[in-house]
Amino acid sequence: MFFSWALLSMAMASGLAAAEAENHDDLLSFVTLPNVRALKFDVAYRDRERVAPGYWFVAPYGVIDPEVPTHQWKPCQVGPYIYDADGGLVWAGSCMFDNRNIFDFKAANNIDDQPHLSFILQRAFNDDGSDKGYGYVLDQHYQEEYKVPVVNDLGSFNMHEFNVLDGGKSALACLYRSEETDLSTIGRPDERSWIVAGGLLELDTQTGEVLFEWSSYQQVQVDESVKVYPDSRPSDRPGWDYVHVNSADKNAVGDYLLSARFASTIYYISGQDGSIVWRLGGKRSDFALDFTFSKQHHARFVESNGTHHLISFLNNASDEAEQEENVSSALFVQIDTTATPMTATLVKRIERPDGGLTRLRGNVQSLGNGNTFVGWSEWGYQSEHDADGELLMEAKFGSTRFSSYRSYKFPFVGRPATPPDVVASVYGTDATDLSTIFHVSWNGATDIAGWRFYARSSADGVPVLIGNTTKRSFETMFIADGYVDWVSVQAVDQDEQVLGESEVHRTQTPDDWGQAGFQGTEPKPEEPYWRGEEEEEEEEEEEEGRAERQVLKAYEVVRGVGGFLILILGGCTLGGVMYCGCGRGMRAYQAVPDRVYGKGTQSTNLVRDYGFTHLSAGDLLRAEQIRPGSEYGELIRSYIREGQIVPMEITVALLSNAMAAAASEAAAAAAAAAAATSSASDEQEKEEQNVDARAKRFLIDGFPRQLDQAVFFEATVCPSDFTLFLDCPEQVMEARLLKRGETSGRDDDNADSIRKRFRTFVQTSMPVVEAFAGQDKVVSVSAVGGVDEVYARIRGALEGRGVMAV
Repeated sequence: MFFSWALLSMAMASGLAAAEAENHDDLLSFVTLPNVRALKFDVAYRDRERVAPGYWFVAPYGVIDPEVPTHQWKPCQVGPYIYDADGGLVWAGSCMFDNRNIFDFKAANNIDDQPHLSFILQRAFNDDGSDKGYGYVLDQHYQEEYKVPVVNDLGSFNMHEFNVLDGGKSALACLYRSEETDLSTIGRPDERSWIVAGGLLELDTQTGEVLFEWSSYQQVQVDESVKVYPDSRPSDRPGWDYVHVNSADKNAVGDYLLSARFASTIYYISGQDGSIVWRLGGKRSDFALDFTFSKQHHARFVESNGTHHLISFLNNASDEAEQEENVSSALFVQIDTTATPMTATLVKRIERPDGGLTRLRGNVQSLGNGNTFVGWSEWGYQSEHDADGELLMEAKFGSTRFSSYRSYKFPFVGRPATPPDVVASVYGTDATDLSTIFHVSWNGATDIAGWRFYARSSADGVPVLIGNTTKRSFETMFIADGYVDWVSVQAVDQDEQVLGESEVHRTQTPDDWGQAGFQGTEPKPEEPYWRGEEEEEEEEEEEEGRAERQVLKAYEVVRGVGGFLILILGGCTLGGVMYCGCGRGMRAYQAVPDRVYGKGTQSTNLVRDYGFTHLSAGDLLRAEQIRPGSEYGELIRSYIREGQIVPMEITVALLSNAMAAAASEAAAAAAAAAAATSSASDEQEKEEQNVDARAKRFLIDGFPRQLDQAVFFEATVCPSDFTLFLDCPEQVMEARLLKRGETSGRDDDNADSIRKRFRTFVQTSMPVVEAFAGQDKVVSVSAVGGVDEVYARIRGALEGRGVMAV
């Protein structure tokens, strides 16, 4: 049988080799796509149920201007990316464009009723004039559909805007052109200076032909600028960037909306004659405003019929040199041009959640369910808010080395034209314990629910199904018993329909089996086992039982002795102890994320009074890395080296082995104690009971940290009976951890790191608690108070469930 969770690892010269890049823990790496180092997201949800469906569209950049390709950006890091709502990678397009800067990356679902993508490819570094950059449109297969060039006298395709209009026949871009003008409007009629006029272009997406052009030259005078002063020295070419246009939009009646950052003005421009119909904000506003904004970005029509408009934009309220307000905000303004005088009413203001300023760039997007999605630009910071402006979610890159000009959220269906990627490697220390480990991904596919794994005796041999698993993340790992030679995979959707199939690949093997730690002669691939239709039907009917058969034999040892399972999840508002009964007894584990207060102290108390065997998932992983002859060491090191989470199958395997060993030792000790005397005293009987309890009770520290880990552990080891939930306010938790930081020497015991851990806990560990609460398996205990006070509550909660001290 080739289907197993047994992890039998062997060091290899290839297979899990790391990408040739610095080991930044703020970047993701993948076995199947070694040239991609995607950015990690830190995500915090306030109310997950009310966020809009969709994916995140971002384009990280490190330096805003084109630069010489350097090792710093290799392998592929900058460029277009799609992430899911958990911050999990969906598509990495960085390699597709050789690490060139990408701007205004988003879904364009208004083209032929089919999913598309649009973005700006920035001009090449130090080019000869032939590569000025382009506006791109890709289809849902990530293949080029339009490539819109610059065909007039402009130097390059401007980075600020590529707004594909309905139907995809045309798109808006920003215009920057040097012009010479007199300075009469700032009181110096005899002087002249060069200026950079800003404007907009409407381009034919098929040919690049200019369908409409508007320029600020001779329409927006120099004195409207907030960056040109009466005593400013005249400029040579290219000139003063006096308006700095950064967005353009078009409504259904054919008029345009243009944002000029350095005029702090939004212009409504006639599509008929190019005249300025009205100005909002700035020195010559046509509206009396009871609100302020400045240095704005991304002005958009939300609704517009030519006379009444609802517009949105980002009020940066600052730039690199100065600020007009203390916090940036997203604004929604209702405009009525039929009133006398015309009115502009602020209907919604959403302040940046962290209270900061977005001095550069950014965007505001109205979502289909009435929510607002805001890209605050710096470090990829973004947030989602409900119709009333309440914060539902915030996220940002784990790296401070990158930002995204804009961030969007859209529904999207990606169907890559390329096949799935698979890498298979054989591991083991002798011929009896070989395993083939698969890593599989499909860059850009959005509908994958699971994977099927096939083996062949030759490259063109008959494929044999050897297993399947659900998709867990961008890259999924699967482990099959034995050494299979040729492999392939299929991606399936939730209805088990095949979406795509990989090419046939040969399993990677060590260059030198002996050096890799293999005992004996070089092994030969095994013949794939063909399962008939009847066996496949039986396997489908016994899915749950088959999952249990896939775990290590050590699980059976644990089941045999029984045990007591305890899970402690600690946090600013949460924590817990999970108790489980299984088979002839009860067994236990304790998962304690970093946020729990006094987890070490409370663990010690529980071990002392309840006879638990204490295990640490982290300690087990660290010990396995350095254990001589380790079956897992190289595999674990490769994941940690690349900043990836060690697959849960490995962690569960180590835990089950440790539990089995501890149970066996305790059982042997109990037998020895019983044999030592035929007439035991009360104290001896109590000691025997304590030894027997330790054989059945386990306290596991640091696991599970995610819901899928809890589900897998319960499915393959033991279901739980309850979770003790330790409830501690965030401010109390932060104070305790900061106090610990005075003596702990831990780099992460500081306010920023602590709050980041809080957000991570809410995102990843809170679903564990919520899942158990839904099964009426959560008992809440306040963690506020002294150690003894909290422990007394814990004991009361345990005894309330019939769990007594030994």
